[in-house]
Amino acid sequence: MDRLKAGAKIHGFSSGGRVRVLRSDTEGLIGYGEGADINEAFDELEKNFKTGKKGIIYMTGGQPTTKFDAWVTYHSGYDITWNDKFQMVEIELNWIDFKGPPKNISETVMKLGVPIIAKDLYGATWQVSPFIFPGNGELGTSARVIDKPENYKNTENRSMKIGACDLERLIVALETCLPEVKH
Repeated sequence: MDRLKAGAKIHGFSSGGRVRVLRSDTEGLIGYGEGADINEAFDELEKNFKTGKKGIIYMTGGQPTTKFDAWVTYHSGYDITWNDKFQMVEIELNWIDFKGPPKNISETVMKLGVPIIAKDLYGATWQVSPFIFPGNGELGTSARVIDKPENYKNTENRSMKIGACDLERLIVALETCLPEVKH
């Protein structure tokens, strides 16, 4: 907390191998931690602050252990900072929403084995078709937009800020307010 109050920020993200990574900096790197899950990454960051030495380096991360860990694993980065005005720790979560066909269409296509055309909430028309993976013969689906409104975008940048009086309570708040991430 003292480092945050002094102006440091913590930037976190999940690597391509799902390793949870935290780095803290002001005008240069002052702390680094990574782990198989977000709690381990925070522990490693704290050790790095105390010893000045980088801890364990991971090649891959594990399955998510909490709602926040799942969010970190499957979404974009986040920044943790101290808000002097409100005397609290804030996290800004940033992510990209990828639009897709209406929910449950893929499951229906796999059950029926035939393509389905459906309109999403944004006015785009999707064609979802059954697909067999050549390598293992498993059934899946493919989806494509066949008609869309003029200003339609497949992705949308999103952001959300949450604050609490300390880091521990911030994590509790995140666990309470973040939706379940299914992937």
